[in-house]
Amino acid sequence: TVSSDYPVNYVYLTIYNKAGKIVNRVTNINTYEGNKVNLRKHSFNLFTDKLTAGTEYTFVLDAGIASGSVEFCRIDFTYTGK
Repeated sequence: TVSSDYPVNYVYLTIYNKAGKIVNRVTNINTYEGNKVNLRKHSFNLFTDKLTAGTEYTFVLDAGIASGSVEFCRIDFTYTGK
């Protein structure tokens, strides 16, 4: 769950490859309808066949809020497969 002191407009869950190109992205549009967004159901669509086992990626969670945008987290990881 993403929580903010400000209303949330959108949330992006993005996976980048080592070259910085988007491999997969899940978007949740919230249109400022609250300060919390539950992302559990959206995360299942993030790890698909577009990812290759044994490859390094970067996961970034960012969101648009009333006062701009914010990067909530950035994690480098090696995908081990499903």
